[in-house]
This record gives sequence, structure tokens and C-alpha cells, in this order.
Amino acid sequence: RVKKRADNYNKRRASKEAEIEQNRKDEPLAKMERRRELEQMRERSKEMNRRLDEEDDLREDIQMQKTMDRVESNKKASAKLKRNEDEKALRAAIVAEKRAARKDVSHEAT
Repeated sequence: RVKKRADNYNKRRASKEAEIEQNRKDEPLAKMERRRELEQMRERSKEMNRRLDEEDDLREDIQMQKTMDRVESNKKASAKLKRNEDEKALRAAIVAEKRAARKDVSHEAT
């Protein structure tokens, strides 16, 4: 019985020591694997940030283009409005000249 207990103890101790030794051997591999995983996570993070930056740049470009289009459209509308006002003023001047000419003619007739 004592011998059996001692054998069991020795087996457990040997198993424990073998496990500790195996862990000691596996530790550098585990560290390397963890390092590799961290590096992959960093790479994925960099890629994600790069994509987000590209999307932001694209959004900014689109917004800038919309703004430029709006400015250009406003310039055209403003120029058209100015032309219309100039044409109105010109028509009004022509009408005034015709009226004045008619008045002169009617005064001369009397």
C-alpha cells in the first residue's frame, strides 16, 4: 500500500515535471505566436485606418466638388440676373426715348 502510494506520488510528480518542462519548451513558441498575432492585428488596424482615411478623403472631395458646382451655378445665375436687369434697363431707356421723341413730335405738331 505504501509502495503503491509512493508510486502514484512519483507518477504525479513526474507528470507535473514533464508538464512544466513542456510548458518551458512551448513558452517561446507561444510568445512568437502571440507576437505574430499582435503584428497581424496591427497590420489589420493600419489597413482599416488607411481605408477610413481614403473614404474621408473621397467624402471631402465630393463635398468640395458639390460646393464648387454650387458656386459656379450661383455665378451663372448671378450673371443671368445681371443680364436680365441690364436688358430691362436698356428696354426702359428705349421706351423713355420713344416717349420723349413722341412728345417732341406732338409738341412740334401743335
